[in-house]
Amino acid sequence: MSNPILAGEELKKYFPARNGTIKAVDDVDFQMEKGEVLGVVGESGSGKTTLGNMIMGIYPPTAGRITFKGEVLPSRAKDRPIQLRRDIQMVFQNPASSLNPRRSVRQTLEVPLTATGEKSVRQRINELLETVDLPVEYADRYPEELGGGEKQLVAIARALATNPSLIVLDEPTSALDVSIQAKIINVLMRLKTRLSLSYVFITHNLSLMRNVSDRVMIMYLGKVREVATTDEFFRNPMHPYTTMLLSSIPVVTEAEEAVKPQRTQSVGEIAGALNLPPGCSFNPRCSYALDVCKEVDPPLIEVALGHWCDCHLYPNEYKKT
Repeated sequence: MSNPILAGEELKKYFPARNGTIKAVDDVDFQMEKGEVLGVVGESGSGKTTLGNMIMGIYPPTAGRITFKGEVLPSRAKDRPIQLRRDIQMVFQNPASSLNPRRSVRQTLEVPLTATGEKSVRQRINELLETVDLPVEYADRYPEELGGGEKQLVAIARALATNPSLIVLDEPTSALDVSIQAKIINVLMRLKTRLSLSYVFITHNLSLMRNVSDRVMIMYLGKVREVATTDEFFRNPMHPYTTMLLSSIPVVTEAEEAVKPQRTQSVGEIAGALNLPPGCSFNPRCSYALDVCKEVDPPLIEVALGHWCDCHLYPNEYKKT
């Protein structure tokens, strides 16, 4: 990408622990274009939420850097210029905990509007509520009077209040009933087009990624294991961890079952964050592991045009034809 809106270079985030060091994010590189939805997918403990928190400046990187619109982001949010803080917003996983129960919807939305010097606060609050498909009379309600989906829509409205260009979405639907998830996704995708937004969409749900993302980035124990466009990713998954995830997606029809990759069995247990195995951290669970996998952690290489994977099963060089 010649001019990415967001990029990470050699990002690391280590947390000291009593018995060692937790490598939550370990040497991660990524890029995304303006208007793109980058899906960051992985099991619990993969490092995807830590990555989102580093983008937001909640966690400073242990090493590496993040650039936004070509400028290096200060590692802590408090050190970022006000315009950068306006331009990058986040929607958290659980709206019940991300909204202050003592503040009405109006008071919640007033905070970012006042901070950005908005003059027509009441009018702007009404506009934000209408934008996320909530009645304007909800402005005087409190979180306890709202359903889970309505709370998340308020959280989305709050993120939109500063007119951002990038929003980090950390599992925005996982705490909601299935019947409500589709509404939230529809609102998010409509807003992306209408407001020219870019999304970092963090989730464990690969089925969801198929419908909303432009590219998918798979993480496992702090490292990026595979990156590809969504079409390529689902048509030609390469990393054994990826095929394991895809083959475990539940389906309801034989047609859906037919397009799933051959089931990949996990033969071991997930390594502990404080006791990572040498070599590729997936090798204890991989039924295709080679001797080299137990000694050398493979680099992330381009194994097909625009398709990146770190696995010793694939050649170390890819020549574009």
